[in-house]
Amino acid sequence: MNCNKTLGAWKKDSDWKTSQVSMGQLQVGYIHFGLTINYEQKDITAWDQETWKNLVYDLWKMNPVTMNRNMSISEANQFLPVIQSLGIPVKGLFILVMIYGIIIGPVNIFVLSRRKKQILLLWTTPAIAVVATLAVFGYAFFGEGWKGRVRTEALTILDEQSHTATTIGVKGYYCPVTPRRGLHFDYETEVTPLGISGTTSGRGRTIDLTKDQHFSSGWIVARVPAHFILRKNQTRRERLLFSENESEQRMVLNGLGADISTLWYADADGDIYYAENIPAGTRAEIQKSRGRSLSGTFDESTWREALNTSWGPARNRIITEPERYLKANTYIAVMNDVIFLEESDIKLKEKTYFSIVFGIEGPDKDEG
Repeated sequence: MNCNKTLGAWKKDSDWKTSQVSMGQLQVGYIHFGLTINYEQKDITAWDQETWKNLVYDLWKMNPVTMNRNMSISEANQFLPVIQSLGIPVKGLFILVMIYGIIIGPVNIFVLSRRKKQILLLWTTPAIAVVATLAVFGYAFFGEGWKGRVRTEALTILDEQSHTATTIGVKGYYCPVTPRRGLHFDYETEVTPLGISGTTSGRGRTIDLTKDQHFSSGWIVARVPAHFILRKNQTRRERLLFSENESEQRMVLNGLGADISTLWYADADGDIYYAENIPAGTRAEIQKSRGRSLSGTFDESTWREALNTSWGPARNRIITEPERYLKANTYIAVMNDVIFLEESDIKLKEKTYFSIVFGIEGPDKDEG
């Protein structure tokens, strides 16, 4: 959530579709996930106490907690679960140890005593210990599998009028074996690691900025989840094209480059339309949604304030109450894919992607 501060007279760019609201003597505006604060009094020594309070406490600290919390590793995994449990499988290991104790002691001695071959204890005891060690290792290792996992969820505001995509995403990794290559992100992506607060491992972490942002070592280690907040602004041409066919049925052409699982669209009259399962590059009918209408509570701060709670509740609210987050000529597309953040370049076998795109319809209309 970027915050832009200006002193003195200032006029916003005509492409920024936002309005200014007053907070004391400050003029505050919301642009996508961003915030603008303007104060015409250039001499800061003349600022009164109320202005400082509004600026420091009410605005600069108003960034959503989703993006600013210092988290432990377990808190980060609760924030975006990439593995169900971080705990050691104590119960299963305890049972294995108990079985080992019974076999290596009473059972081993009883069997060899009946056969009158107690001398064999000299090799059966270490042999059973080796087998038990391998069993404990195998249980702990295969209980979580060999597969590396990544989970990515993102929220994008796609302004088709200015061809701008503003994305906030969360990416979580879990690898049974430490990857050798590390992670790569381009220079346009702001990367904020989570789960570092309170760690006591003392391991070094390195970043190589020669060709890109290469999180080369220490960021992902075996059997420890790693999470990152990603923010990115891009110029993008993806869009949805809405039209009517010869039967005056609403149609949509999916030009986002990924399959849409659920779509809500509010037209110029404020009617909400709905569709499911629209493959990339195809045209589909959209039906008027019964029982849904624009709530009338949308303003420029709606999407910024949507993330003032944890990621999961914010995402679920948007999906279940889309009318709160729509205005005329906008849409919400839900996808099991992430198209505005780069793909993980390490070899992972389990990939879970999810994204929500809030689109502001462009000025050009599809003629059908």
